[in-house]
Amino acid sequence: MDDLDGLLQQIPVLDKQTLRDDPDRFTNEKYADHKITTSGSTGTPLVMWANKAQLEKRLAMNLRNREWMGYEWGDKSVRLWHQKIGMSTIQWIKEQFEAFLSREKFIPVFKMGDDNLGEILDEIDEYNPDLIDGYAEAYNILVEYCKRNDLQKDWKRVVSSGQQLHPSTREGIRNYLGADVFDRYGAREFSGIAQECVEHDGKHINSYLYVVEVLNDDGEKPEKGEKGNIVVTDLHNKATPLLRYKIGDLAYPVEEGTCGCGMDWPKLGEIVGREQSVIVTKRGKQLPGTFFDHYFKDYFDVIQQWQVVQKERESIEINLMVTSEEAFEEIEPELRRGLHKHVGDVEIRFNMMDDMEMIRTGKFRHTISEVEE
Repeated sequence: MDDLDGLLQQIPVLDKQTLRDDPDRFTNEKYADHKITTSGSTGTPLVMWANKAQLEKRLAMNLRNREWMGYEWGDKSVRLWHQKIGMSTIQWIKEQFEAFLSREKFIPVFKMGDDNLGEILDEIDEYNPDLIDGYAEAYNILVEYCKRNDLQKDWKRVVSSGQQLHPSTREGIRNYLGADVFDRYGAREFSGIAQECVEHDGKHINSYLYVVEVLNDDGEKPEKGEKGNIVVTDLHNKATPLLRYKIGDLAYPVEEGTCGCGMDWPKLGEIVGREQSVIVTKRGKQLPGTFFDHYFKDYFDVIQQWQVVQKERESIEINLMVTSEEAFEEIEPELRRGLHKHVGDVEIRFNMMDDMEMIRTGKFRHTISEVEE
């Protein structure tokens, strides 16, 4: 490992903008089996590729992560996800077939609203899964519904990902959903990077797949108590080799040592940032910020960066940085129609921007709502 660390020090840090500006430079077409398109948590889209063997290793690591929580292959699970957004028909059929084989049930979170949250909770109760996997903000919506309606669930375990899991959400899941909570950190470029074990004392880095560093702006390890940039090296992706790739999130330094669970895999320090808001429609439907992650990624060739701002239920503003206004005018009708299907009859205003302001954590907050849920 020391030899690997020394080798990595000789490689410059790669940022998302560099990859986005010249993706062909970082792509080996011989291994380009699977296309990955993502806007990420910053609202900046990019395209990359993964090879089949790397995807299989991702799946194996995901199963191992689940075993850390007490889940066994074949146990029933529920996935609170965005389901069909951004998928082709073939991808959707394949996803459903794999879910059938693994006894996994999909529930689309972008359809969550006051009119159907009770039905969603009943559907989960009826299926009685051993594990529920979903976004932190989706759990928060369910917890708030249970609070308002004086409901108490008895779920077994949930794994949270996608956004920062706040202590209040974790406590709400335990108190109202009755579940043990496991937090996972990942990124579309890599899938799961680190996850909690039964000790709930930090997130173990999936060291079989990745080398994770936390570096300051000078490329050095920060002092204890100081945060830095999360930098990931993928050990298995031959299609788009990501070496010392700066994700855009901030964390405190990696921690070494043996965990109470018995593993000696290093732990990623506390992650900061990843703040997102829930957009609320006139009819009370709640759209998690991650919905827009999935929606806008299909327009990456025109939309360079985006931000959704809601100040009242009757309207939303979407700030955009685009390749050209002419290109945006061509996709605007389609973009608007698709959005109205999900946000309903609200006014949508597009604002063309030259630049967007970062929040104090050093990231772009791409969904902002001032509306009470």
